[in-house]
Amino acid sequence: MHSVRAGLPEQYRVAVDLGAGCGLRQGEIFDLAVDDVDFLGGTIRVVRQVKIIDSELVFAPPKGGKVRAVPLANTTAALLTQHITRRPPQEVTLPWKTPDGPPVAASLLLYSRERKALNRNYFNTFL
Repeated sequence: MHSVRAGLPEQYRVAVDLGAGCGLRQGEIFDLAVDDVDFLGGTIRVVRQVKIIDSELVFAPPKGGKVRAVPLANTTAALLTQHITRRPPQEVTLPWKTPDGPPVAASLLLYSRERKALNRNYFNTFL
């Protein structure tokens, strides 16, 4: 885990922390919005994911359509807070479920240098 994290650009390292510390899937990490994190309550609400449909990025329900709350450990919360301080959330708009679906906006914690949702094909080139 440490070598994977160290191999990522700094702005994406918190993805490893969220995966290992909270058990989030890659698409759920890429879709995590600041409004989904309850720092005081110590939870993250998983309400969406970023998916690729017909080579287009879309927001979609989590796997199995199951919205859930996952525990947020203090150490992961601290790393997430540091990330937000260095790289504030960015509002990103994507279609819902299908490339021609209605637009949905979220203030994402991880985003590309173009300030768009992360594409797993791009992100995975670092792994």
